[in-house]
Amino acid sequence: MIRLVLLLLVLVAIAFGASWIADRPGEMVLVWQGWRVETTIPVALAALAAFSAVLLLAWKALSLLFASPRLFVAFSRRRRREKGWSAISRGLTAIGAGDAAVARKARDDAARYLPHEPLTHLLAAQSAQFDGKPEEAAQSFRIMLESPDTRLLALRGLYMEARKSGDLGAARTCAEEAAQQAPALAWAADAVIEARCADSDFPGARAVLERQMAAKGIDKRAHRRRRAILLAAEAMALELTDPPVARERALEAVRLAPTLVPAATVAGRLLGNAGELKKAAKIVAAAYEVTPHPDLAEVYTYLRPGDAAQDRLKRVRQLILKAPTHPESAIALAHAAIDAGEFAEARAMLQPFALEPTQRICLLMAELEASEHADIGKAREWAARAVRAPRDPAWIADGV
Repeated sequence: MIRLVLLLLVLVAIAFGASWIADRPGEMVLVWQGWRVETTIPVALAALAAFSAVLLLAWKALSLLFASPRLFVAFSRRRRREKGWSAISRGLTAIGAGDAAVARKARDDAARYLPHEPLTHLLAAQSAQFDGKPEEAAQSFRIMLESPDTRLLALRGLYMEARKSGDLGAARTCAEEAAQQAPALAWAADAVIEARCADSDFPGARAVLERQMAAKGIDKRAHRRRRAILLAAEAMALELTDPPVARERALEAVRLAPTLVPAATVAGRLLGNAGELKKAAKIVAAAYEVTPHPDLAEVYTYLRPGDAAQDRLKRVRQLILKAPTHPESAIALAHAAIDAGEFAEARAMLQPFALEPTQRICLLMAELEASEHADIGKAREWAARAVRAPRDPAWIADGV
């Protein structure tokens, strides 16, 4: 709207000026080299405007003529870049779709039009990976290391190739460099933490985790749990060689993640060995209430070394109140009852699972038959059923 108003004002000014000059025509006489030209002011101004326009057009034409080589080169470069980017896009799409032939052709086109573009090397690396040529892929990734924009991408590519080839040393070097350059990078931090844990360097692993947290690469909840996992792992490694330090690490792990099974397990063992039975029982029971785990049941059962079987049975009866309907509670109580000679109670716990028993149920039934009735035949029958019975849930680490 403002531009329209300004345009109208300019047109009004031009019209007013033309009208003013037309009302005052005047005369102009030009004498030069025997030539005499007589005209009015409006005509002279019109001739001057036309002459200026012709000069301007001639200047533009000459400028375009002299600049044509440069413009042609720029146009050619732009066309090459457009073709190169089109080839890169086509190649990455083909790799995602699984079309190896189109990916190879696009890779060659990109290398011809954009030989120094980092993404061209990325396309070449992914194409080589797709074709099963790790050496060529690694070479492309090494070229990408020279560009700051693609350095982290290249380090990840080299890390993956090293892992595939089994070169854990090279993989760790790439991950360490990436984590040093970008502490918030999840894959690099995870890889370095895994490598340092494999070397039992748990303080070093925690240092990487703290740098990741400082760089806001992980949220507070995940940071607390992962720190607890590392502390629990260190406590388990030091449990026999340095119990005081192991206890300190285990208690900090429990403080950060009270329901973490490994942390509660090692803390319960260490506190039980130190005679702090109430504190140990509280930690293990709290974790068992959320996650009824066989390791927690075992630690709680043997919390105080040297207890009689009846004392262990009483302790297990208290523990299963935290999860009375869970199968692990029935298994733990049955095991303790068999040890204490309370065969009726053990049979009552196992009977609901006898129709579709798991391997552990079968083995407990075999132990029960052998202990209560000395019936070796039934014990062998239950042991044979254990071979064909479904396996119990496998408690494994899930990486988090």
